[in-house]
Order: sequence, then structure tokens, then C-alpha cells
Amino acid sequence: MPKRPFPDGIPSWPGSARSRVLGRGLDRRRFLMLPAGAAAACGRARKAGVRKLAVALGPYLAMSPFYLAHERGYFRSAGFDIAIRVTRSATEVMPLLAQGTLDVGFLGSAPSLFNMLAQGARLRIAAAREYVVGCREVGFLYERTARFPAGDGDALAWRGKHVAVQNRGGIDEFAFDALRRRLGVAAGEVKTAYMDKAAALAALLSGGVDAMINGFGLPIDLGARRQEFLRNDAAARLVSGQQYSYILFAKSLLDGDPELGADFLKAYFRGTREYLAGATPDYFETYIRENGLERELGLKTCRTSLVPDGSVRIEDLQKYIDWANQQGYTQPAKAECMVDLRWLERAHRGQS
Repeated sequence: MPKRPFPDGIPSWPGSARSRVLGRGLDRRRFLMLPAGAAAACGRARKAGVRKLAVALGPYLAMSPFYLAHERGYFRSAGFDIAIRVTRSATEVMPLLAQGTLDVGFLGSAPSLFNMLAQGARLRIAAAREYVVGCREVGFLYERTARFPAGDGDALAWRGKHVAVQNRGGIDEFAFDALRRRLGVAAGEVKTAYMDKAAALAALLSGGVDAMINGFGLPIDLGARRQEFLRNDAAARLVSGQQYSYILFAKSLLDGDPELGADFLKAYFRGTREYLAGATPDYFETYIRENGLERELGLKTCRTSLVPDGSVRIEDLQKYIDWANQQGYTQPAKAECMVDLRWLERAHRGQS
């Protein structure tokens, strides 16, 4: 932990196939619109002057496109005065979104999100934000070599093992469960312990767990002890390309002029495109410095996990919901009912 926060109060701790795309934009065949009545029921309040928006996001390097757009004034030019609220988890921010205290949330897939959406909360997924890609190391396992003397590629190797998972119902557990099923290991034959990154790493180094799965999105530095551990990408490869992070709009945008949400997305996508092209926000530099990361290595950090146009793959969302239901975290639900793409449609209108 740093001795002091960022100047703006942001803490510095970190955090497959061809698919049918949900949405509508340049190529109508790629998109599936929700029932027209859902959009027609929303209000048509016109924009007037600067609109204040409260935006919730996590303190992660993957938020760099948002900060790039913010620092370069793209949200301000679109008519928004952005108030940033940094939050650790979906469970912390979801009630505030549902109450309308917050207007926009940048959130990963989580049971709390699916449950609240299924129960009729006044918020919807407006766009997708991230995929699982190997260079981000989401879903990578770090294992104590001594605990896997015959390797880690079969069911026998994993039976009786203790694995640290950072997020209950998160993408790291989703990835590890895919590996467990592929290897034919029953759920009760592997013990999972839920703990944050710092606690999981301490447990791994001390021998308190046999392995930890990375849900952080950056490689884990084991320093001089790296030879004691295996780095296993099998779980990450099984879920490669899975969308797991989204932009959600709360009731102020649901009930307002759809052009408001479209303008917000256009500003964000502009920041995303420039970030993917190599632009680096001040936030990125500060994050690297405050977290003790080597700058040159930080600048080479993989950026390809981002969804450049926000297109939502409905089958990926449904797969995650179904898995969460199988785990006993959620009730059955339909992904289509959690998504509203009026804003995405307008954000891409007229672009080539």
C-alpha cells in the first residue's frame, strides 16, 4: 500500500470461436435488438448544459482508457462533468447503482451483478469492456513446484490441493472451475480459499496454499523465489476470449435521452482507441510509480484485452450466468434481459 493516495483521492492498490454479437451498429447482421417497447418506455429528457455523472470504477490498470478520455477532456466536450468513485468490488457499488446514487459502473462479471439485474434493478449492461487474453495473465495459476512432483496436467495432481482464489464468482474462479472440469476433478476434491491478492500471495509463499489463481490482470512478481513455482496457463487458455467486464448504466441514463448514454460511450471509445494505439494517460504513469512497477515493463503491458467498440457477446454473458447458477451463486436468468443497447447503437451510428 502507498503511504498516500493519488492527488485526486484514487487509491493506488491494484486490483473463441466466432461469436454472435449483441447490439446494432455498422453491420446489422452482427446485432440483435431487444424489444422495441423497452426502449420506447424510456423518457426523452433533452440535454441541457453540462450533465453531472457519478462513475464507479476499480483501481486497475485496465481503466486507463477511461482516464485517458477523462484527462483529454472528451467527456467534458461531450457535455459531462464526471465525478469518479473508486471501489473495490461489485458488491460495494451495486446497491449505489441500483439506488441511482451512481450513474455509470465499470464492473466485472459477478453473482451480485447478475442477481440484482435478474431481480429488476434499474440498471442495464450498456457495453462490454474486456476479454480474457493470455498476455494479461487473468486465470493463470501459480503453483508450488514441490506440491506437484509429477506435474499439474491430470486429475491426480490436483486432488487434495488447496487453491487461493481472489474473487468468489469472479473470472479467476470461472477459469479455475473450467480447468477442474476439464481434468475431471470433482468440486469437493479441491479446496478453494477466497482471499485478496496480497493474502493469496503470502499464503502461496508460506506454503499455506498449494496454488493461487491470478485474478489481478498483471503478472505476479515472485522475485528471487520464482524458481520455486510453476506458472500454468491451462485455465486461462480454456476461457480465452471470454467477455467478463462491462459498462452499466443506472436509471438516470435509462430514463433519459438515449443520446446522453451514446455520448458517454463515444467519449470512452475514443479514449479506448487512442489507448490501444499507444497513448498513455497520466493515471497509467502514476499507477506504475505508486505500485512500484518498472516503468518500461509497465508501458509494454498488454492492452489487447479491451473491447474497442463495446460489442456485447450475448452467449458469453449467458455462459457466465449459467455457470454462476450451477455454483449456487445465482438463480437462472436470461442474458438478454440484462442488456440494453440503445446507447451502443447510437454511439456507432454513422461510423465507418
